[in-house]
Amino acid sequence: ALTSWEEWVGETEKKEIETRSKAKFRHERKKREAFRALLQERYNAGTLKPSTPWAEFAASVKSEDSYLSMLGQPGSTPHDVFDDFIEGLADKYKEDRASIKKMAKGVGLTVNSTTTFSWFEDKLKKEEGYRQIPEETRRGVFDSLLAKAKEQDEEAEKAAKKNRKRFVELLQKTREITASTTYSQAAKLLGTSSAWDAVDDTTRKQCFDIFVEQLKIQSKARREKDGGAAEDGDSDGGDKKKKLKKDKEPEKVTKKRQKEQPPPEEPPEKKVKKQKKK
Repeated sequence: ALTSWEEWVGETEKKEIETRSKAKFRHERKKREAFRALLQERYNAGTLKPSTPWAEFAASVKSEDSYLSMLGQPGSTPHDVFDDFIEGLADKYKEDRASIKKMAKGVGLTVNSTTTFSWFEDKLKKEEGYRQIPEETRRGVFDSLLAKAKEQDEEAEKAAKKNRKRFVELLQKTREITASTTYSQAAKLLGTSSAWDAVDDTTRKQCFDIFVEQLKIQSKARREKDGGAAEDGDSDGGDKKKKLKKDKEPEKVTKKRQKEQPPPEEPPEKKVKKQKKK
C-alpha cells in the first residue's frame, strides 16, 4: 500500500510539474508572439525593413511592453526573434522578386536606365497577385532592376569608348590615310582590321570625318606657316637691297659732283723785285 501511495504521489507531482511547465511555456510563447506582432506592425508601417539593423530597431522599441516583457525570459531573446523575422522577410522577398520578374517577362516588360517606377507599376498592376506584394518589396525589386540596367549601360559605354579609341589609333598609324582620303577608300584599306569592325558604321563615319577634318586643318596651318616664312624672307631681301642701293647713292653723287667741279686754280706767281745796283 505504501508503495502504491508513493507511486501515486510521484505521478501527481509529475503531472503538476508538466502542467506548470506547459503553462509557463504558453506564457513565454505569448510574449514572443506579442513581440513578433510588434515586428509585423512596424514592417507594415514601413519603419522596419529587411536592411534595418537590430541596434536601430531595439532603440526604437525599448519602451514597448512586448519588448520589455521578453527581457530576462528563458529561451529566445528579442534579438533572436528579430533575426528570425528578418530572415523570413528575406525569404519572402526572394519569392516575391521571382514572382514580379515572372510577371514582367509575361507581359514583355524590360527595365532600362530610363524606366520610371510609375510606368513599371502601370504595366504590372493588372497582373494577378501583384498588388498583394508589399509596395516596399515592389519598389525594392524595381530599384534593383534599374540599378542593373544602369550598370549594363555604363559597361557598354566603357566598351564603346575603348573601341572608338582603337579605331582612331588605327587611323593615326596608317600613313595612307591623308586629308584627301575618302571613307570608301579607307574602308577598302582597313576593312579587314578588327579595330575597324569593333565600332558600328555610324560611329566609324563620325570618327573618320573628325579625323580627316583635323588632318585638313593641320595641313592648312602648315601651308600658311610655310607661305608666311617665304614672304618674310622676300621682304627681308628687298629691304637689304634697298638699303644697299641707298648706301651707294651718296657715293655716286659725290663722284658726280667731283667731276662737275672745275679744278682748283693755282695761286699767282709772286714777282721778285730786282734790286738796283748802286
